[in-house]
Amino acid sequence: MDDGTIIQIVKNTKLMLINRGFDETLINTTLPVGYLKQFIKKFRNGEPCLDIFVQNTDDSHCVYVHFIYELKKSDNAGLLEKMYHITSESHSMTENDGVVFVILSDINENTQEQFNELENKIPNITIFKHKSLMFNLIDHEYVPKHECISEKNIEKLKSELMINDLEKLPVIHKTDAVCRYYNFKPGDVIKVTRDSLNKKHIAYRYVI
Repeated sequence: MDDGTIIQIVKNTKLMLINRGFDETLINTTLPVGYLKQFIKKFRNGEPCLDIFVQNTDDSHCVYVHFIYELKKSDNAGLLEKMYHITSESHSMTENDGVVFVILSDINENTQEQFNELENKIPNITIFKHKSLMFNLIDHEYVPKHECISEKNIEKLKSELMINDLEKLPVIHKTDAVCRYYNFKPGDVIKVTRDSLNKKHIAYRYVI
């Protein structure tokens, strides 16, 4: 993988964190290309110099992003789980925090199944293949705006929609690409706003 592709993936990962609500001022998005290429050279030799840690100052919510250049072991899910626990303990992370793995090498079907099982086992983990971060998903013209409804507005929404149970809403799966991008969790209610013929069409989805 060439340096330009890695730089693009890192850039889109930072944009994803900003769109998840992390403070843009805490994420360096203007690092000169020359410096990035120096980091990439070290990264190719196994140093975690591209990793990102962000902790919002208002609510202490934090995320750690591990970039992995190449998977080498057969038990890759076990390796990532071990890295998760080390990262979580070293940064005193809670269940509201997250660890993101970005894999820059190809992933075979068996490994992908292991990663899916790991994400189900530990909801704080999200694993991205590099191809999904070579572009910024929500910039695509066919991807509508998605917003998570805050807990304080849930009751108001139920009243407006005249429902008693959120599970009566149409569902969206947590493995949906947009859910993974924003890190929406089961139980979240998502407002989907789509522009259509100069009008805004609003729908709600319940994450399962």
